Amino acid sequence: MEEMLDLLGYEAVTAASALEGLKAAKAKAPALTLMDAMIPELDGFAACQHLRRDPALASVPVVMLTSLERLSDVERAFAAGANDYLLKPVVTARLQEKLAKFLSPPPKP
Repeated sequence: MEEMLDLLGYEAVTAASALEGLKAAKAKAPALTLMDAMIPELDGFAACQHLRRDPALASVPVVMLTSLERLSDVERAFAAGANDYLLKPVVTARLQEKLAKFLSPPPKP
């Protein structure tokens, strides 16, 4: 994912777990959060709820990455506070569409 974002011109901060990601979000104040639904420690749904309860991060768009295709899983992502979702495996063009929905285009090199 980090390589894809880099190819598209976006800076990425990655985390190996939900708690690490929440700490990074508080420290970095991201423009957008891409969050896997199935991550260690907390699942992405619970981590998204933590972001929404933090006043400094509550308005940061969250795109949930998931291989869960059931409608109930998508509804669960939205109920947790996600703004959108992206099915895995992630296709670069689809990722770019989702990013464009929430972010300005990255500056040209």
